[in-house]
Amino acid sequence: MGQVSPPAHVARFAESYHTLNMSTRLSPAAALAIVTVAAFTVWINWRAKALELDLGASSTKLALVGKQAPDFHLPALDGRTVSLSDFHGRKVAVVFWASWNNGSHPAMASLGLFYRNNRPADANFDMVAISVGDDRKAVQDFVTQNKVTMPVLLDGSEATAKAFQVRSIPAVAVIDGDGKVTWGSVGYTQRWGFDLARELGVTNFRGMEFGGPNGGRRN
Repeated sequence: MGQVSPPAHVARFAESYHTLNMSTRLSPAAALAIVTVAAFTVWINWRAKALELDLGASSTKLALVGKQAPDFHLPALDGRTVSLSDFHGRKVAVVFWASWNNGSHPAMASLGLFYRNNRPADANFDMVAISVGDDRKAVQDFVTQNKVTMPVLLDGSEATAKAFQVRSIPAVAVIDGDGKVTWGSVGYTQRWGFDLARELGVTNFRGMEFGGPNGGRRN
């Protein structure tokens, strides 16, 4: 008995399936690139969650409140090196944040307004923002887009955040003129503006949500 050939439509399907498989087969380089991107995505999400969520902590109070603040020496976006000791004799609010941390975005936008509205040239306090584990370009882009005018420092190694025992961001610490942490909070809320005004001695507080007095809109 002779060999029976498959129907023509079956042969065409088999040929097209083979051609499709050949055309969509990934090269080793492309496969490696996909695996690399996937691994990086998993890592950056884990890294973000490690700072965003601290399952072992239920308090919003910064651990160093009542203790001496550790000194730091960090590069600023403007090229300077800034140390905590530079602010000796003056109160300073130190804000920990990151451009990759979604919770930091409203905090920095609001604190940027607080800084512009409540810190005149003759103010007796300072504010600095420390970006944690961040990329310089990403920080610069965020600062430019959100018109943040307070000094921004880069803590790429996260060493300063760890020294301050910051386990979740955004976080803020107020340090007095002798280097003692007098107030601190973890996790942004709209009360930060009122708390900072109280701790920094701002007597004519202009709100940081809309720029008007006590959070109201300007006329």
